[in-house]
Amino acid sequence: MIKRVGALLAPAVLISACPSHGVAEEPSCFALDPNEQPALAFQRCSEVLRADDLETSQRFEALLNRGIAARELGYIDASEADLRASTAIFPRNGNALRMLAWTLRESGNYRGAETIYTDVLKFDDSWQGWLSRCVVRTDLQLWISAISDCQKALSQSETEDTYFFLSLAQSGAQLNKEALATVQRGLNSGVRSPRLYLEGIRAARQIGRQAEAEKLLDDGQSYFPEDERLSNLGSDLN
Repeated sequence: MIKRVGALLAPAVLISACPSHGVAEEPSCFALDPNEQPALAFQRCSEVLRADDLETSQRFEALLNRGIAARELGYIDASEADLRASTAIFPRNGNALRMLAWTLRESGNYRGAETIYTDVLKFDDSWQGWLSRCVVRTDLQLWISAISDCQKALSQSETEDTYFFLSLAQSGAQLNKEALATVQRGLNSGVRSPRLYLEGIRAARQIGRQAEAEKLLDDGQSYFPEDERLSNLGSDLN
């Protein structure tokens, strides 16, 4: 699973609509990270949204944060409802639209998610948007289109996600040599994760580079000795 791509969270602001009446000790809806504390964020934002005198921007942020929290809690329908309500307030807010698209992806509506990402990219040319559409296109097995999107994302931001999903799309398209080169480029730049090593090992084995696969495995196990996938793969290679 990809990490929360493009999750730009609301600023830490306390407002009078919150039952805490601005008491600093109590985190508000806007101060909480809905990805890290979804249950509390859902509760606080629900309290905020019961107020009748919210400013438009406050209602937007509360709906956005509660929608993200709902998704993290597995309340997909509630998440979609809140995020659609937030995008109705600000229809061209790229972050809110990307969060809605991600919820659609979580529900299995890959085509719907792809459509929203495509619309967002027309006015918000961010690496998060390119990466997000790359991910959903790998879900749809649209490998060549996914490769193009991930290459655009990688050109803007070299992250573990951009390297991994580009290599994954290349593997899906049976471009194993290119997938291995992408993994090596990421590792050489200092980006490392178990799944990146695993993808490199798989690609190396596909093109008959057993010695390179073993070297990647040794390197991966040295960095991530507790990872069970790398340990299990070691048993297969040895």
